[in-house]
Amino acid sequence: MKSFFLFISFFIYSSLQAQVTELWGLTRVGGSDNFGVIYKTNGDGSAAQLQHNFENLYPGQSPYGTPVLASNGKLYGMTSAGGANNIGILFEYDPALNEYKVKLDFDGTNLGSYPQGSLYKASNNKLYGMTSTGGSSNGGTLFEYDPIMDTIVVKVHFDGTSLGRTPFGSLMQANNGKIYGLTRNGGDNNLGVLFEYNITLDTCIKKIDFDGSNTGSYPYGKLIQSVNGLLYGTASAGGANGNGVLFEYNIWTEAFVKELDFDGTTNGASPYSHLSQASNNKLYGTTMYGGIHNQGTLFEYDPILNIFVKKVDFESNTLGQTPRSGLNEANNGMLYGMTSAGGANGKGTIYEYDINTSNIQKRLDFDGTSMGAAPYANLIAGPGNSLYGLTSAGGGNNYGLFFEYNFSSNTLTKKFSFESAGEGSTPNGSLIYANNNLLYGMTYFGGIDNLGVLFAFDPFTNTYEKKFDFDDINGASPSGNLLQASDGKLYGLTSEGGVNDLGVIFEYDIALDTYNKRYDFTGTTDGESPRGTLIEAGNGKLYGLTSSGGLNDKGTLFEYDPVAGIFTKKIDFDGSNLGASPQGSLLLASNGKLYGLTASGGASNFGTLFEYDILSNTITKRVDFNGSNRGSYPYGSLIEAGTTGKLYGLAYFGGSSNRGALFEYDINTNTYAKKFDFNATSGSYPRGSLMQAMNGNLYGTTYFGGANNQGTIFEYDYINESFSKTSDLDGSVSGSYTYGDLVEIITCHNSRDTLFIDACNSYTVPSGDETYTTAGSYVVMDTVSNHCGADSILRINLTINTLSLGVDVISACNSYTWIDGLTYTSNNNTATHTLTNAAGCDSIITLDLTIANTVTGSDVVAACNSYTWIDGITYTSDN
Repeated sequence: MKSFFLFISFFIYSSLQAQVTELWGLTRVGGSDNFGVIYKTNGDGSAAQLQHNFENLYPGQSPYGTPVLASNGKLYGMTSAGGANNIGILFEYDPALNEYKVKLDFDGTNLGSYPQGSLYKASNNKLYGMTSTGGSSNGGTLFEYDPIMDTIVVKVHFDGTSLGRTPFGSLMQANNGKIYGLTRNGGDNNLGVLFEYNITLDTCIKKIDFDGSNTGSYPYGKLIQSVNGLLYGTASAGGANGNGVLFEYNIWTEAFVKELDFDGTTNGASPYSHLSQASNNKLYGTTMYGGIHNQGTLFEYDPILNIFVKKVDFESNTLGQTPRSGLNEANNGMLYGMTSAGGANGKGTIYEYDINTSNIQKRLDFDGTSMGAAPYANLIAGPGNSLYGLTSAGGGNNYGLFFEYNFSSNTLTKKFSFESAGEGSTPNGSLIYANNNLLYGMTYFGGIDNLGVLFAFDPFTNTYEKKFDFDDINGASPSGNLLQASDGKLYGLTSEGGVNDLGVIFEYDIALDTYNKRYDFTGTTDGESPRGTLIEAGNGKLYGLTSSGGLNDKGTLFEYDPVAGIFTKKIDFDGSNLGASPQGSLLLASNGKLYGLTASGGASNFGTLFEYDILSNTITKRVDFNGSNRGSYPYGSLIEAGTTGKLYGLAYFGGSSNRGALFEYDINTNTYAKKFDFNATSGSYPRGSLMQAMNGNLYGTTYFGGANNQGTIFEYDYINESFSKTSDLDGSVSGSYTYGDLVEIITCHNSRDTLFIDACNSYTVPSGDETYTTAGSYVVMDTVSNHCGADSILRINLTINTLSLGVDVISACNSYTWIDGLTYTSNNNTATHTLTNAAGCDSIITLDLTIANTVTGSDVVAACNSYTWIDGITYTSDN
């Protein structure tokens, strides 16, 4: 234990000698997925190092098809865009583990690009799909994906005339084992083809050329094999009326029959969806347009009797409109489908259709954000009463989402949004170093709803933990920093969300790990879209700024009492006089007054520096920014260097190069001085604020400029008035384009550990404060301080073992071997033995040993009639 403690002490001391402090920050973009990073530098701002990447956990954009359940129990699907090449991906989703993985990125010439349909599981348990473009002739591809081996093989390159081109639909396997599909274009008439792919022979043959009026044109969907063995499908256009057709194809005779011409008002127009066969053996489908309202229809077709019946006319408000997806029969016997638009939010709906009663009802409205928008594909059956589906748009980044719908409870659960970072992305603020030695921050995007997260980061173990997902009603899209108030809790602002979607004030308890919304901004009355940080004044109240809203819609200055829960608007910014649109935070200066900046307004509309007196509730404009002389558009906050009365800040534009300026304002003399003009080399366009490090110098960042034009970290010595660039941000290692401030941490820090100690006779704790000598078990708390004042707090589970003495009395025959392996053949009453246990505590045993040897002899006995020997045996004759 002693050597262990010395090692720890040496490690801490050595680390401190090499580096006492570090600066930590966030970048808005950059890193492996360009979603921003957490980085650190040396205490002087040099040697920027990546510490955490905000990652895109769900790549892919705009899925148009339906996921398919493979034999391994996982779901597979495709997106029409996104991925490494931005031309689509094939993904895997494990519903049991809620895990998403990109299995391949489509690459254009080799694998194809922009898949528009769904994957299909064939009888060999492999998945088959198509891309709409790419391949050797840029007409699309047909490929085979093995989910077990994780391999893809392109089987067909669509070439135009001979095989068709631009397949937008999906494949199916008929009962002859062959796969059939449709292309939207190509063929002899460039109006699409019906083709057959033989998976055994690996051959593809065009079977039908769509011609327009006779057979239809531009088929979009998927074929289905009815109980009569014939294939049925639709073409989205052509036919007698130019509104599409329903057709039949015989795989044995290769005969094609047009069964119905869609006519618009009467039965619908433009069928884009797949046909579905229900348990009554009838086929059901939808048209995107036509019907009474020209918003689509739902129809039934009996392939045995060749009877077509329009069942439903879609109407936007009641059911939704323009259904592009087909129907799926759930285990309750109902058909479920989706419309791509309409409904209460104009983003589409989920509806339920009863095949027995022909009743239809809207079950759910997509909302565009948390529930997605514009579903194009069918639902598929999930476990129990669940259906899985995809939307092509909506979600966090409007790239669609993957969801689970429970038709029994009529609830939709979003599993993930495409192109989103589930753990957060795009931080627009800064980190805060809390009193539990963890860094806390927020991201503008990412999380479950892509509305940002609140996170914690341990700078000593480099572990990241998401603490809260902003969810709109409790706030969304935070742009500022957190404040740790005197009650130990964190307080912050969001720029959006809340009851009025205008931002909120919230509280986060780091001890209980609980989030509470404290106030909803309302707009005209109190302000909206706060983008800075709250500050705590000496009266225990919090003060902050909104960037807009208030009576003049130019922003407000407000007070919030966290104990009483009372919000009070104090000042309405007015534009030309006081300034407008404050983006940063207030500063409590050494004279007890608050100082801040506005990003616009003032005499030149370039922003202002103002002073607010809490006691008199008065605000005074102190500086008008004017461009080249003073800088313009200060987006950040002020800092007071020590207690000198001199405030320092940054202007985003202006200065001699119009790339921003660093300035000083003296609150004692009310004088302004520009101290440095930013340029392309030093860094340009600083959006954040300065911070003062323990070495007394000021540090900050720029949004652009530097060697890589992705921003810089700089140091300003305000005493000697010297500026130096310390690091160039590079995009990947250190991220780029930072909005926020730097925060300093001491690398010599408090630590906690638990030790398990078995000791012999006595034990002294590492600090030397206590010694234990009595046998027993103890739980000991010990605090070890090092030279920089940081404590190591040890919990010691201690067991004291004492030296034991004893005598072992043994009787043996001929010889005796003791447990230590020593053998005795004669009596020995003085031998001692020592046993050592795991704690190094000895047991000393003295042997009292008696050895009895075996004796051989004869006994001559004369007896009358009988004799009983000492062992109990009786004899009655000579023996």
